[in-house]
Amino acid sequence: MINPKRFTFGILERADLFTVSFYGDEHRHALSLLGSRSGRDGDKLHGTGLTPMQDGEFHTYKEAELTFECRKIFSQPLERSRIPEELASQFYAPGDKAHCMFVGRVQKILEGPARA
Repeated sequence: MINPKRFTFGILERADLFTVSFYGDEHRHALSLLGSRSGRDGDKLHGTGLTPMQDGEFHTYKEAELTFECRKIFSQPLERSRIPEELASQFYAPGDKAHCMFVGRVQKILEGPARA
């Protein structure tokens, strides 16, 4: 689920492939930095200590404990009108679109940090 306002939304909307990665607690600060900066504004990896890696067409980080390499099957925007207003008003400004769900088929699973 990704908010349409996020830079990642446009990337995933155009892409056929994506990854979902999981990290240990020691990377909490790095993930906080990634979640609070936008790739629109520059290099959001700076200062995270994460090491980018590529596995064929997929991109992830060596520090990930688990990475799912996925092929996008479809996407479905949530209907804002179906979200109870007391919840919607906590997460969305008036007129904002709700999150969009992206569904993918796992092509490969990578396990363990520091793999090559």
